[in-house]
Amino acid sequence: MNFKEEYSEKFDELRKNRVKTSFYKYGSAKENFGKGYVDALGSLEKCLAKYRETGNTEYLLDAGNYAMFEYMYPQQEKPTSGRRIVARAQVSLV
Repeated sequence: MNFKEEYSEKFDELRKNRVKTSFYKYGSAKENFGKGYVDALGSLEKCLAKYRETGNTEYLLDAGNYAMFEYMYPQQEKPTSGRRIVARAQVSLV
């Protein structure tokens, strides 16, 4: 397996940089997401919609961070971390 073709370290680095910048602009993620001041899932959905509309991949970086914040500070009533089966879309390259 060629890990560079399966995972993007650059994506992670760019997301980390955005989190650092946001800390100084908006304050602590723990405060904002942990106390429910920011709706991580709603924000994630907005980012995906903007990506679909514009094709700007920076929205995917933001969506990734919102997914991470929901993971770290879940706002769902009963979040779980159990095993689950994920359906994968079949993509034709032809």
